[in-house]
This record gives sequence, structure tokens and C-alpha cells, in this order.
Amino acid sequence: MFKKSLFRKDITPRCAWCQHGQTKQDGSVVFCPRKGVVSPLGSCRKFVYAPTKREPLRQQKLPDFSSEDFSL
Repeated sequence: MFKKSLFRKDITPRCAWCQHGQTKQDGSVVFCPRKGVVSPLGSCRKFVYAPTKREPLRQQKLPDFSSEDFSL
């Protein structure tokens, strides 16, 4: 049997999403034990995806509806 993956295979590597890196509180740099201080958008060959470090995109706010929009 084939094992189904929970995540896509084509995730763009970023140091901010790597299991090895630790992001600074303001998010400006990542402390990597392998490369040192790096940019959050950078990457290296040792990238291991950590899904808990990835923040979901914010949803757009819905427009304000009135009762006339729902009447027939």
C-alpha cells in the first residue's frame, strides 16, 4: 500500500519554515545551527519542512451585506 502524504511535495524551501532554524521574535532573521544568522527567505540543502512554523494566510474580510442583498 502507498502512504498518502499530508503535505505537498512542491513546498518552496524557506529558512523560516525549517525544522532546524529558530526565528527571532520580530521575524527579521533566523538563527540556524548549520548556517548561522540567515534571512527568513533563504534556504539550504538541509531544509526539513516543519508545518507548525508556517503561518496561514489571512482570509480576506467579507464585504458588508444588507438585508436587501438577501431578499428576492
